[in-house]
Amino acid sequence: MREAKLRIIKYKIWYPDSRLMQGPFDIDIFYRQNSVHPHFAKSENHHYLQLTGFKDSAGKFIYEADILKIDDHLYKVYWHEDNNWAIKGIHGAVDADMTRGIIENDSIVMGNIYEHPELLEKSE
Repeated sequence: MREAKLRIIKYKIWYPDSRLMQGPFDIDIFYRQNSVHPHFAKSENHHYLQLTGFKDSAGKFIYEADILKIDDHLYKVYWHEDNNWAIKGIHGAVDADMTRGIIENDSIVMGNIYEHPELLEKSE
């Protein structure tokens, strides 16, 4: 009989007013402190960033709103309406679904859109 593998569910929380990132928190701690699912709890006071389950080529966990560098292009990680993690190209890079082979072999987490908004700006 195959042993079930549990999915790791973690969140980081960004507080724009104080420019503070906290976490990661596992789902048990999260639900003890909050009564609603994080995708419905976003507000001006905080943003929840869910762990995607992927790691970059250096072994660093990738979270929602992270910015990845793949082959000299930048991408923002987001939850796609088709119920899967995807990457949105920044500065002309093509959007794509996240696939384990490309992400774990060829990507580097450069930061996220909250702590490093300058990565979203087009360099001249």
